[in-house]
Amino acid sequence: MTLHSDPPEVIVSKCVGCGLCVRVCPSFVLDVSNAKAFIARRDWCIGCGHCAAICPMEAFQVEGTSPDSQVKPGPSPAASPETLQLLLRERRSIRHYTNEPVPRELLAEVLEAGRYAPTGRNIQNVNYIILTSPEGIEQLRRMTMAFYDKVFSRVKGRIGAFIFGLVAAGRSLNPSRNPFPRSSMPGP
Repeated sequence: MTLHSDPPEVIVSKCVGCGLCVRVCPSFVLDVSNAKAFIARRDWCIGCGHCAAICPMEAFQVEGTSPDSQVKPGPSPAASPETLQLLLRERRSIRHYTNEPVPRELLAEVLEAGRYAPTGRNIQNVNYIILTSPEGIEQLRRMTMAFYDKVFSRVKGRIGAFIFGLVAAGRSLNPSRNPFPRSSMPGP
């Protein structure tokens, strides 16, 4: 499953050559010549959409969307603080799964939404491996358990615990020895 990363089309008739798109492009895809933006390095595009979002003249057309459906900053945030807080509070980690496969279309939607999550310097250097077979999932589970068995077997002794404590900035493996309560952060 490959994520789309073609650069948006520049609508030359709308472009005023302000250069905002060039300044926000993290991949140096765009340039301005003769007072018009143009795609200088098509293969470098990561599909982040910053150029279309920042353009005051709406001079970019993102493939597969109409100009009216493109994401543009509005006069107010997309979600109110209350709605965002509710969304974050309702989020739960899933620890018990069914054997029902996740439809590929839903996986594609989740990955597409994840593409907009921030990354350092917006370099989008994230790759995904989707395991759909029970055998592949079981193999990953076994590999993960073997890795942690190896790590924790090395920190059981006093020397291992001491070295691990240095590496982990003095944090303890035993949560009961943590001096800070879980429900609040330490004060100044």
